[in-house]
Amino acid sequence: MVNAIVPGSYVPPHKHENPDKIEVFTILVGRVACLKFTPEGIIDKIYPLEEKGSIRIVDIRPRIYHSFIALEPSALLEIIQGPYHQETHKYWPQWAPKEDTPEASAYLNKLELEVNQYLKSHH
Repeated sequence: MVNAIVPGSYVPPHKHENPDKIEVFTILVGRVACLKFTPEGIIDKIYPLEEKGSIRIVDIRPRIYHSFIALEPSALLEIIQGPYHQETHKYWPQWAPKEDTPEASAYLNKLELEVNQYLKSHH
């Protein structure tokens, strides 16, 4: 599946388990940050994916909370193990707001700030 994402898009952190699924993302166009979180909701790793950068692919192991921040309009190729069942595909943490809630915007701003600070200190 191809995922399109633009700056300001909120991808709620989630994980895949029961059944456990490995997920792989490859950047096709643009620039995004892949975030991996601890079970408590602390950003553990940030991977800047850029179509012409040194990191263009990331794999997400089962049971790892993850999300994406668009740094510019982007498209990602997503490959995930099947089969797909809507009720068991994603698990949402208690510590992250759901999509389309009043808290989502503030949480996205917090994540964007952390990503931007990380990128400034690592470039």
